[in-house]
Amino acid sequence: MNSYFNKMLFILFFFTACEKKPNLTVKISGEESYLFLIQEWADTYNDVQKDELIVFNDAHIEDLFSGKSDIFYSHNQIDFQLRKKVEVEGYDLTELPMVRDGVTFVVPTTSRIEYLKYEDIEAIFSGKITVWDSISYQSGIIRLFADKSDIIHNKYFENKALTEGNWSQTIEWLPSQKAVIDSVKNVNLAIGLLSLSSPMTAIKDVKILSLIQGEELFTPLQFNYAFSYPIYFYHLRQNATQLNNFISFCTSQKGKSIAMEEGIVPFF
Repeated sequence: MNSYFNKMLFILFFFTACEKKPNLTVKISGEESYLFLIQEWADTYNDVQKDELIVFNDAHIEDLFSGKSDIFYSHNQIDFQLRKKVEVEGYDLTELPMVRDGVTFVVPTTSRIEYLKYEDIEAIFSGKITVWDSISYQSGIIRLFADKSDIIHNKYFENKALTEGNWSQTIEWLPSQKAVIDSVKNVNLAIGLLSLSSPMTAIKDVKILSLIQGEELFTPLQFNYAFSYPIYFYHLRQNATQLNNFISFCTSQKGKSIAMEEGIVPFF
C-alpha cells in the first residue's frame, strides 16, 4: 500500500514538474474602454509563447513605478506635471503610440454627401447649422444621432470640436452604436457620430464621411485625420527587453490584423 502511494506521489510530482512554466509574467493594465483589444492581443500571444500575460483594468500609471503593472495603456498622454515628477523621481518612461481611435461621421448610403468641412461638423453638432441646404446639394432639416453610452468619444469630440452651443440639445441620443447605425441607415437626412472602433461589419451599412481640413481631404483611417487620437503603451525603459516580444507582436502583421478585426486602426 505504501509502495503504491509513494509511486502515485512520484508520478504526480513528475508531471507537475514537467508542466509548462511561463518564462516571464507580464502585467498589463489600463482603461476599461480598450480592454477588449489588449485582452485579445494577450490571449493570442499567450497561445504561442511561453510568457504569461495578465491583463487587468482600472489601474493608474503610477502602478508602473510600484511594480504592480509592467505596461499601462491609455488614450491620454501623461501631462507635464506627471512627466516632471517621473523625471525627478529618477524613472525613465517610454511612451509608444500603438493604435488610433476617435470619432467618425456617417450618413445613409443613399446620401449625395461624400465629405464635410471640419467647420461644418462643428457648426452642425453645436446647432449653428440645422439644415443641409447651406452646405450640400441636399435640402431639409439635419437629424443627428449619437450613442449616449459612448462617454469617452462623446467627451473627446466635445472638447476637440465644440467651442460654442449646447450640442446635447441638438442630438437624438440612442442606447448603442448599433442603434445609431440603424437610425442613420433609415433616415435620409441623418448624420451619425460613431467611434472609429465601431465594428467594420456594421459600418458597411452606412457611408463614412471624409473630412476637409484646410485644403486637404482626409479619411478617418489616415494619420492626420483631425478627430482621431493614439492609444499609448507606457512602460519603464529598464523593462524594455523583457517587454519587447509582446510589443513586437502587437505591431506585427498578426497584431495589426487583430486590431482591425476589433475595429481599431493600427498607428504603425
